[in-house]
Amino acid sequence: LYVVILHYYQYIEYYLKETGGSKLNEYLTIFCMHGYLAVDVFFILSAFVITLSSKKYFDQSFELKNYKMFMQKRWIRIYPAYLIIAIYGYVVVENFHRTPNFIISLTLLNLLFGLSHILGHLWSLGAEWITYLLYPIFYKFSMLTESKYWKYLLIILGLIVLYIVGVIWNKRIFSEYMLEVFQGYPALFRCFGDYLIGMGAYLIYRENKFTNLTNLLSSIAIALLIISALFIPKADLVVVVGCTLLILNICNDKSILAKLLASRVIYFLGLISYPLYLINSLVFLQFDRIHVVLMDSFNIYNIYVLGIVFTALCVGLATLFTFYIESPIISFLNSVAKRPSLFRSSNSGK
Repeated sequence: LYVVILHYYQYIEYYLKETGGSKLNEYLTIFCMHGYLAVDVFFILSAFVITLSSKKYFDQSFELKNYKMFMQKRWIRIYPAYLIIAIYGYVVVENFHRTPNFIISLTLLNLLFGLSHILGHLWSLGAEWITYLLYPIFYKFSMLTESKYWKYLLIILGLIVLYIVGVIWNKRIFSEYMLEVFQGYPALFRCFGDYLIGMGAYLIYRENKFTNLTNLLSSIAIALLIISALFIPKADLVVVVGCTLLILNICNDKSILAKLLASRVIYFLGLISYPLYLINSLVFLQFDRIHVVLMDSFNIYNIYVLGIVFTALCVGLATLFTFYIESPIISFLNSVAKRPSLFRSSNSGK
């Protein structure tokens, strides 16, 4: 949902400037523009959850069949919905132009070839897919030593990678939006850095070293840290650290933040989060055709009305996509994956 806010704000940024650039809008700008950090939170959380759920495949030794099973599950989870949106982008948005970009987009390897995805926001799926391909290496690296300091060093290493990526991308030691990196190898290393942080967080969770982070005072401090940093320029890494602490905090069901985030509304938004991420930019592109009707007599009221309409459309379409397209396809592919292949059946008959 935060990415939706970012994309909407980028759409009406010009109109917000027309209001006079008040102090409120300056802070609002920083908050909205930090929406790209939702991608970093997703990468960190993804690394945490995947390491928790997939360690059985790589704990003992690397076996090709386990790697295939791991990649099959990840492919079923992300590729069908991605493919639908990529085809839509090529046919409807690009009108069959940028064919090389589209063809490479089908492989999810655009970042390796320096070609942008057919739709810009799909870069994060490419970065994560490449990270999946390399996941056994990341896993073995995260389990390199039993040292009690290693988990913290992983997080520090991840932060260093993110900092270097931001400096190289922006050509500045500190920039206002350091981690707004979405093209080429820098974007890929942004994902790598986040994964190191997520794996370090998992090791802290595994060793139950986070109990002091779940009391009421810690919960309030973490929430205030994240919220305040989102309104401050050049605070990207602070947000990343705060969200890592948040993940560890909500691992304890008794945490006040865990209870707040366990609401049905949050669960529902989590359920549709992937389609919401895929679809919201498409809604934004269509708004170019209707904004004249809503913005002819410009005022701040129209901005908020349009924002409500934009968000409602995104959530509504993502809901329909989740329950009537994505879920049935995933269920079908999972059922197919569980069936014995013809080759294996014939061998078992012998």
